[in-house]
Amino acid sequence: MVGYENINITETDNGSIANNLGDAISTQRHIVASARPFHINKSHQINGQYMKSGIYADAFFYDLSAIFPKGEAFMIKTMAWWRDKMPADQLPDIANFIEQEAGHSREHIAMNKLIQNAGFNLSNSDKNVESVVKRAAALSPRGRLLAVVCLEHMTAIMAAEMIKNPQHVENFSAEFRDFWLWHAVEEVDHKSVVFDAWRYSVRDKSETWQYLTRCSMMLLISISFVINRTRGQLSLLKQHDIGKIKGFFGMMRYGLRKGGLARNILPHWKLFFHRGFHPSQINDRHLLEKGEKLIAASLQTKSFNKAKPKNRAKKPVKIFAAKAA
Repeated sequence: MVGYENINITETDNGSIANNLGDAISTQRHIVASARPFHINKSHQINGQYMKSGIYADAFFYDLSAIFPKGEAFMIKTMAWWRDKMPADQLPDIANFIEQEAGHSREHIAMNKLIQNAGFNLSNSDKNVESVVKRAAALSPRGRLLAVVCLEHMTAIMAAEMIKNPQHVENFSAEFRDFWLWHAVEEVDHKSVVFDAWRYSVRDKSETWQYLTRCSMMLLISISFVINRTRGQLSLLKQHDIGKIKGFFGMMRYGLRKGGLARNILPHWKLFFHRGFHPSQINDRHLLEKGEKLIAASLQTKSFNKAKPKNRAKKPVKIFAAKAA
């Protein structure tokens, strides 16, 4: 049986995936950072579309934001249930995971209010995620944990894509661009925490059982995600008098065109189905520093624009990076 320490899954310079089965690699343990301080400006106003990239981008990110508060609350409750059953060396990362996710939930609630204040109705997306969470909560403790594993993988690869290719967010308002980059950085930061907890929870099961169970859950989660996010986006597009057929094909063009976010994450989504897969084998830790630098540069620009006396020294903006042991 090939263990996850014996499969090297990395991204080459040209963006392709390299898989070197059987070539053992040394993995440095990543220590998850405490939550990075960020608060969205609650007085920020959305005037119609907040991105220049079009209504389909709006629909994607508005719908995504709508599902995060309840989705992340489910993740936090799931991990909190398992916390005192985990080995001591995992507890600091679990605590920081919960702290980070709580911050995401808080800020998405604030963001969703801004979206709704601009006249967008998020009720369909909210009801949809409430129904999904209710069904997931009925699973066994191991089943709930595995559901979170799958959701975290999908979130992490979307987050990494946003940081790696900032064109996905470069046309956001500065406030929302910083918000999504902040969230993305922390998703990449804690991407392995739940996976490690699940592996420990099923240590009494065979590798084959773990593999088949993991892949089955990912297929179910992925199908549910695509169907429900399509419904959520079509609901938002309908508010702009865009019908289902036009809306559906517009969504497909936006996500699956060359360079589209959905198209770009497909290779990393498929890696989950490799035997012995572990999130740390996707070599994207360097994106933490890149994302933090993008946020810091934006915050410094906003600070500069607000500065009154030109000769007044500006305090440097500090973004706290994750540390590796």
